[in-house]
Amino acid sequence: MNIKLYTKQSSNLFAENRLLKFVVVILTIGVVWSMVSANRALKYQRTIILPPKVDHRIEISGNAVNDDYLKMYTRYILELLLNYTPKTVQFNFNDLLSLVSPELYQELQSNLFKIVDNVEKLRITSVFYPSNIIIDQEKKYITIRGRRKQFSHFAKIEESERNYYLRYEITNGRFFLTNIQEQEIIDENTDESNDH
Repeated sequence: MNIKLYTKQSSNLFAENRLLKFVVVILTIGVVWSMVSANRALKYQRTIILPPKVDHRIEISGNAVNDDYLKMYTRYILELLLNYTPKTVQFNFNDLLSLVSPELYQELQSNLFKIVDNVEKLRITSVFYPSNIIIDQEKKYITIRGRRKQFSHFAKIEESERNYYLRYEITNGRFFLTNIQEQEIIDENTDESNDH
């Protein structure tokens, strides 16, 4: 056996082994750097949505959204809740329930079923015209003022100014309705004119 040949082969093996270890270390560093970069990119990721119906930019970043996103959902919720006919009321309310938080779901569902029964029996049509939307993102609170009109068999049964108060939460960029309240605004000028 030639000692020089043996040493040359073993030194080649050691050199090859060192090269493979170096490549493994470089690949490990690359994978770790890639994971850190991907994690950082996901953390600062923003989604900008501009569907055909919307004329403003809608931004979602984790659990933070802009006011235009909230106004779009507010209008959508009010449209489902307050703009209906006997034929569309069930469909609207089912869509609305998909936006409701689990804590509010049971209570709102039973209230909406009662409304559906009345709307279908009395053939009620409802429409709401929002005039003002105020958003408080810190308190996760939205105030909407507008005029609501209801008709039964083409006769007007109600027309009044109303305030609606919505509470919401954003979870992973998704809007959830957590509470909704309604308040009729009594016009004092109308009452005085009716007294005379």
